[in-house]
Amino acid sequence: MESDVVKKTITTTSPEETQALGYALAASLRGGDVVLLSGTLGAGKTCLVTGLAKGLRVRSSVSSPTFTLLHTHAPQDPNGLFLHHMDVYRLNDADAFLHLGFYDLIAEDAVLFIEWGCQVRDVLPHDVVEIRLEQLSDDVADDDCRYVTLEAPLSKADRFVKAFEDWEEGHRAADDF
Repeated sequence: MESDVVKKTITTTSPEETQALGYALAASLRGGDVVLLSGTLGAGKTCLVTGLAKGLRVRSSVSSPTFTLLHTHAPQDPNGLFLHHMDVYRLNDADAFLHLGFYDLIAEDAVLFIEWGCQVRDVLPHDVVEIRLEQLSDDVADDDCRYVTLEAPLSKADRFVKAFEDWEEGHRAADDF
């Protein structure tokens, strides 16, 4: 990642709020954006992408691509962005990412969200955005609260930080989308 990044952390208190944050993020996306998602199992990575997909108005519903590695969601609007949702947890290394042709998914008509993206970070463009989700408690069953930390390069920070701020200003509930 670029040495100059903007960092912002917010807290979501329910899966619905995490989805609503994803929905708000959709407005900040541009073709070619690559976003790395990190967090432990159950931290809300796929939940965030579910809201994002609603914001992008894709045709299909979101599920975790853990076993298939990749789900591609086509937009309802012919001028909309494709959503490529990957989970690279099972890849052995970044070379596998390249050999499987996943780098080719970075395109002007699509956005790429990569769960466990730190594993392939070295082979991605320098201007990726990183979002880390962390549970506030070790008790997964009783804790819906998450710290969601954005780290965006200066070239993309304004639009991503704006999405976080818009969400904070009242677009917190799932009813908002």
